[in-house]
Amino acid sequence: MKKNPIKPDFIEWVTIPKSILTRLGWAVCGLVLVGVWIFILFNRGVHPPTTEFRKYSPTLFQCQGVVVVRRGAEIIPVTGSFELQEGDTVQTGSESTASLKYADESISCLKPNSTVIVNVSAKSSTGETAISRSQLVNGTLSVATVGASPGTINEIDAGQFRISFSEPSTATVEKNQGEHQSSVRVGTGVVQVVTKDGNPRTIRENKEFIAHDDGTTQETRLSGRPVLRAPDNLATLPLAKGKNAEVSFSWTPLPAIQSYVVQIANRSFRQNPSPMLERIARIPVLDLQLPPATAVYYWRVAGIEADGRTGLWSEEHQLQTIQRIEEPNRPIRIDRPAITAIQPGLIEVAGTTEPGVTLLINQVPTLVDNHGKYNRAIELKNGKGRIRLEASDPTGRRGTRTESFP
Repeated sequence: MKKNPIKPDFIEWVTIPKSILTRLGWAVCGLVLVGVWIFILFNRGVHPPTTEFRKYSPTLFQCQGVVVVRRGAEIIPVTGSFELQEGDTVQTGSESTASLKYADESISCLKPNSTVIVNVSAKSSTGETAISRSQLVNGTLSVATVGASPGTINEIDAGQFRISFSEPSTATVEKNQGEHQSSVRVGTGVVQVVTKDGNPRTIRENKEFIAHDDGTTQETRLSGRPVLRAPDNLATLPLAKGKNAEVSFSWTPLPAIQSYVVQIANRSFRQNPSPMLERIARIPVLDLQLPPATAVYYWRVAGIEADGRTGLWSEEHQLQTIQRIEEPNRPIRIDRPAITAIQPGLIEVAGTTEPGVTLLINQVPTLVDNHGKYNRAIELKNGKGRIRLEASDPTGRRGTRTESFP
């Protein structure tokens, strides 16, 4: 057979020396081992450190009327502040309310004839995350949350569904055993709801979600919010010595709403949904008398729906009452302020004056708190010049002060 002259050269060209094959084999094995090591390292051996949680005692406060804590077989009447434990049951009577502050700084107001169980309350050792789980057995719970850091859990079991909060929100949760249903009305923000069959829902503000014992659910839009008319927000009312402040509260009427609920508190409802005073009005006007003392009040209004449940709350307004000064010719006191340079052309002016006054700093309106304290950033050309403070009050008294900087 005739020999092919091309074949030897071709075989020699495609043949790989054994030494090179050996090195390639070891390289492939090495790459496989490295891949296995990386997989084990990142999937089995390395995990984020486990967060350590410690039990945190929720605080029961602002108890009005008959409030009872059941701790095992023990029944504890509560009238003031009280530290709760996991497993405690809090009950209010027909004319009593109570507020609870949880580990995540959220606050719940327990309405009359309501029962809630504190199931879990814990806080991380760093204080950054918290776990709060409670159960509404019956009644109504108004909730105000401040927002949650990653990992924080805030849940309420309302029977027909479980609610969780992950951002600043206000909501009213109700469990009606007689009607065999649970509901949540979201005033602001967003809440997450998971029904008993595991179906998740997102309920946004101005909405109500109802779940019945038979598994049926419904979501409806609530009626509008009343718009507050008078007194104006941040209004100041002078008081005659020893006499109550007579205040006429008014707001815009809502269609199909026959009555309203008016709440007044001594703290913002965003911090604590529990009012110090609550009244029902048949018309969009309510006349009240407030105590004869210098104080700051917050008030809001909601319509009462046809089924008797509370609708959406209005925005809150702030009102201040101050004792009328019996010396009308005495000028308003303005203490020497502290003046600090913030950056070129901008300074901060901070100090104290009398509570309830209207203050201008270089013609810039400046808020004065209930203790007469104020602070304001003021532009100052070239970083130097005069700072003029002018104060006045509803009685006609005035006061001025001029400072130089630097």
